[in-house]
Amino acid sequence: MKIIAVVTAALLMLTAASFSADLPDEPLPPQPAPERFDWSGFYVGGTAGYAWSDVGISLVRPINFGNAEPDAEGLTGGGYVGFNYTFYNNVVIGVEGDAVFSDLIGDATMFFPFPDETWTSDIEWMASIRARLGYAVTNNALLFVTGGWAWAEFDGKIYDQQGFVSLRERYSETFNGYSLGAGGEFGFAHNWVARLEYRFTDFCEKRFDLPGGTDPFDVNFDVHEVRGGLAYKF
Repeated sequence: MKIIAVVTAALLMLTAASFSADLPDEPLPPQPAPERFDWSGFYVGGTAGYAWSDVGISLVRPINFGNAEPDAEGLTGGGYVGFNYTFYNNVVIGVEGDAVFSDLIGDATMFFPFPDETWTSDIEWMASIRARLGYAVTNNALLFVTGGWAWAEFDGKIYDQQGFVSLRERYSETFNGYSLGAGGEFGFAHNWVARLEYRFTDFCEKRFDLPGGTDPFDVNFDVHEVRGGLAYKF
């Protein structure tokens, strides 16, 4: 009898274990959806980058024809401020203004019958006001394009080269032109936005006159720039 009781108990335990194994697992509680970064609102940030410029200088009078290309390059650094608005379909529109100090310097020789001269270029600062259009490709990543109007301070010098170098003339002017760009942003920690962008700016040509108005010349330049930035969104 004891043997029968033990066998019966063992069979009951095995049957219970098999039955419990066949039961479906309890559904896990629903996981919260990943938090979507809110791009809407005002923001302010700092930026730094590297830029290079194609500079063209040409004399106007045929009797003193000549040209020089003192292409410039250097570092930039400054800040930006803007506002974004996000639509339900992940489209983001905004407006942004920025200003940077720059250290873009170059020089080139303009050949005259006599003497040769060195013309320098120095782009001291740049600023712009632009519209932005973007699309949130993931919960916290945004791709955007931008375009607007820009300004830059151009400073030029002319040096004689007759056995020694001496400053002959200096000219300076604020240029303006259009600016286009594209880039990406990454939102993190609720209010911080990191970015990387490329910008191209083409500045309108200006005419200058040396003392006496005897040697007018035209100056034009564009700027290519790669920037990184970090902003705080309010």
